[in-house]
Amino acid sequence: MSKQQRPAKTMKRIIIFLLVLVAVANNNLSAQSSKGYYQERKVNYPDYGNKFSIEMGVQTNRSIRGWRSGWNVDVAIATKFRVGYFSTSGKSTFENSNKYSDQGMELSFMFNSKGKVSFGPQIKTVLTDRRFVSVIPMLQTRIAVSKRIGVKGGAGLSDRYPVFEGGMMLKLQ
Repeated sequence: MSKQQRPAKTMKRIIIFLLVLVAVANNNLSAQSSKGYYQERKVNYPDYGNKFSIEMGVQTNRSIRGWRSGWNVDVAIATKFRVGYFSTSGKSTFENSNKYSDQGMELSFMFNSKGKVSFGPQIKTVLTDRRFVSVIPMLQTRIAVSKRIGVKGGAGLSDRYPVFEGGMMLKLQ
């Protein structure tokens, strides 16, 4: 072996040793910090038990009939079941109709309702323009931003066309 090859091999060994040392040190640091990092965060929102809570909010709907926006009031019974009333109005996509309104009741059952994110099926009974009644099955998701404020979104089908809903709510009680 020549003297020029010897420093090259020594340098390779030093680099490999340093890489292994950094990898082992990083692994130990990660293992120690992962105890707190990988634990699921718990959101401590008030547990209403079998009591009810009242929520009021604004919502926007998009369907084949156009954009609608309005308000809604929900009563949560035992944190899983929700019964609500909503009223929306907006411009129609049809040429002969200037403005229309939707009113109705919504009934939903939420899964994981004690955590930050909850989802579940929803049935809406809608009275459109005080003439037409339709039943819209939907899937709804609710995200608690804080103890009193949350956002919601949903998707469903009405007359084989998609319906999308979004909104924000404020817990009153």
